Amino acid sequence: MCLAIIAFQVLDDWPLIIVANRDEYHARPTLAAQPWSENPQVLAGKDLEAGGSWFGVTQTGHMALLTNYREPSVAKQIATTRGELVSNYLMHPQKPLSYLQTLKVQAHLYSGFNLLVGDRFGLFAASNRSAQAGVLAKDSFEQHISKGVWGLSNAFWNTPWPKLTLTRDAVKQYLLNVQQHHKQPQANEFIQIMQDIVPVPDSLLPRTGLSLERERQLATPFIIGHDYGTRSTTVFMQHKDGNIFFQEQSYMPGALTPNKSVTWKFNSQHAKLGWQSE
Repeated sequence: MCLAIIAFQVLDDWPLIIVANRDEYHARPTLAAQPWSENPQVLAGKDLEAGGSWFGVTQTGHMALLTNYREPSVAKQIATTRGELVSNYLMHPQKPLSYLQTLKVQAHLYSGFNLLVGDRFGLFAASNRSAQAGVLAKDSFEQHISKGVWGLSNAFWNTPWPKLTLTRDAVKQYLLNVQQHHKQPQANEFIQIMQDIVPVPDSLLPRTGLSLERERQLATPFIIGHDYGTRSTTVFMQHKDGNIFFQEQSYMPGALTPNKSVTWKFNSQHAKLGWQSE
């Protein structure tokens, strides 16, 4: 994942909504979101090159989401794949804070990451890069997420890069409209928000050590590229009654053209039915 917007306890009926874009090389082999053969209670996409995942959920409501921390000036570590941070949590669900406290001891073994984990009781974010004043509490590895609409990209939690603020504000406005008109949130509306390709003015670009051309390419919420770009958009919605909705739409290289869409639902009151696809 390279951009995620999280609405936590904003809608009474839908206490957790996440919409996210995964940016990756188009040639990297990937398995679309589906129940895992090794553990059918896990629903997630799978990285077939290094293993692990970037975003997934379980039938018990445990969810995990990962973004890489952008640091081009730092030599890439020969490290354990970051994707296992998601798969480990989903394959062996536990209290999110307990998982992060155990992970903290081993976090230095991974290249820079941001990790969001949660269950129906709480939501936590963690990063193995040093905190900055005003973004995370100093020297803190994990933090509890409070009520609101938040964003996560390739910097610290809620860092105001243009791509994050644009999509976060658009999601916030859409949810306000949903509340005011007593409507149900729609996945296609979230997907449309995440497909923003309007160029960002150079004066607003973050300075992360990349070339100006590269900063421009990566600055839009949706990245179009033939070699690297937005591979998929995922919408996750959890209802107050425990129902889970998970939709993933993938794209063709170099365009906004949809390639494949999968939708999965699960009702905790009818667990024997398992995941239901549409």
